[in-house]
Amino acid sequence: MSHSIVLKKTEPSQKKEADNLLKKQQFYTFGKAINVAKKEALLPESLINELHKFLTERNWLIHESLIENKNEFQSDSFYKKLSERTKDISLKAHKLQIKIELNLIEYVEKKGIDLSKVKNKMNTHYGL
Repeated sequence: MSHSIVLKKTEPSQKKEADNLLKKQQFYTFGKAINVAKKEALLPESLINELHKFLTERNWLIHESLIENKNEFQSDSFYKKLSERTKDISLKAHKLQIKIELNLIEYVEKKGIDLSKVKNKMNTHYGL
């Protein structure tokens, strides 16, 4: 997501500015990156909303999943539920990654750059 933000905030002739912005962006939390994208209208509102929903799930996984259920920690059912929820979160992350990539391709194409080869590779790789 940081790369998408940087590419949308800089022009190709601004390599030094882009490099500096990317260094700064790489230290942003996921939530902060979403807020930057929202504040500066760098992504469609519908995608921002999806990212906020995903952030809640991701934060649960990272910060709460094990301590929330510490009484069930050693049961098989706990690990089964955790595995299923982790798989769902991973699938959502993958789908959002593709949406961000497609949004960036659309942005770059509007600037007159042909990305048909990139789109063909994505179609092959992701089965779009």
